[in-house]
Amino acid sequence: MIDFSQARRLAAEAEHADLPTERYLAAYRSAEQVAIAAISAAPVGTRPRQDVWSLLYRVAPEFGEWAGFLAAVAPKARAVQAGAKALVTERDAADLVRDSQQSLAETARWLRRREQAAGRPQAGREPVGRQQTGRRQAAAKAS
Repeated sequence: MIDFSQARRLAAEAEHADLPTERYLAAYRSAEQVAIAAISAAPVGTRPRQDVWSLLYRVAPEFGEWAGFLAAVAPKARAVQAGAKALVTERDAADLVRDSQQSLAETARWLRRREQAAGRPQAGREPVGRQQTGRRQAAAKAS
């Protein structure tokens, strides 16, 4: 089970931050956390030291477009983190917040499909048999 709580917290922070630079950086860090979750779900193998975006592309090629896009954003995010606040406009921040939220949603769906294919219960959900049993128990108590 993959934990997206840090990515979700950062996405919420990005959505509600006052300054565009704060929103931009929080959205970028949220996207990084999503990539790390996808990478951690990949089969274990030798992983040479790489940046998160090239590693994401390597272990989950279906996220190649996201990896390429966010790799292109990385230098700007590092510059903003270093203090170049004039680089980010309101529009830049809004776009990256939206993109990081979309990345989170797509990655969560991808991981759920992988868990289903592997026959594991989905994160945050009980196996189907238990759900039916719970409904039957509730019905029995009501009668």
